[in-house]
Amino acid sequence: MLKKNQAQELIKIFEKACQGMEEKRYIDYEFVGMEWDDETDTWEVTFYTEYGNNNFPVMCVAPVKNGYRLAGRVYKD
Repeated sequence: MLKKNQAQELIKIFEKACQGMEEKRYIDYEFVGMEWDDETDTWEVTFYTEYGNNNFPVMCVAPVKNGYRLAGRVYKD
């Protein structure tokens, strides 16, 4: 979770999620939104793409001591 004076952290979370999209070889995608998941303590960053079998891939990004790490991918309808 972030405080309102930590808006710059959203950029870092977004960049880490984009890194995950590139690692999964999504070649063209658009940002849809992001939300904090209290159950998993991760940011879920949703994208839209016309490539692959999932049009709305969600990259999970977890806070760590010195930044953020990719924490997987989830599938949502």
